[in-house]
Amino acid sequence: MPDTNQPYVLWNTSQPAPVAVTKADGFVVVSWWRDRDDYRKGEFYYEHCATQGEAIQKFNEYEQGEHPRAREIGVFASQGGMPIGGRIL
Repeated sequence: MPDTNQPYVLWNTSQPAPVAVTKADGFVVVSWWRDRDDYRKGEFYYEHCATQGEAIQKFNEYEQGEHPRAREIGVFASQGGMPIGGRIL
């Protein structure tokens, strides 16, 4: 039974679901930085890059261990500095 207090959209399920198509204007490299005092804690860090080549270079820095407390998560296409879509690397 749907929650009638929350808005929801119904569409004909025999038709494809509606989609929004958007174009990326950059790339975001996501990494996980462990806390200095408690390695079980940490935070995500998002770095915006203008080109895919720049993003891959930054990703490779993490992958090669240039930042000992950081671990690479992925490269994502972005729009307005926010990741959109799935991971591309």
